[in-house]
Amino acid sequence: MNMKKIDYKHIAFHTIVAFYFIWFIIFVILNSMALINAFGVINTILNNILTTLILLNFFMGVALFFVFKLFQNKSVLDKIIRYSFIIASVLSIITILTLKFKT
Repeated sequence: MNMKKIDYKHIAFHTIVAFYFIWFIIFVILNSMALINAFGVINTILNNILTTLILLNFFMGVALFFVFKLFQNKSVLDKIIRYSFIIASVLSIITILTLKFKT
């Protein structure tokens, strides 16, 4: 029986990609909750909490994005992650500005 050597770099790559997409879903949900709160009945305490969570999650996403870029992957997945990160970044800036100007 011939066992292949475990490719730890490949496993790490897929783990980072999985963490990125989990982060992306959570980040979009946080931004959606903040926008719903801003345009509905405004709860200032919740706005402050959501702003803090959005900022912390944004920095976590930046870290995941930079670690993904260390792999220097040139595939369709690279474009999907790059454009989804840009969209999430713009969404978070709009959300935080909306929260700050609405209160």
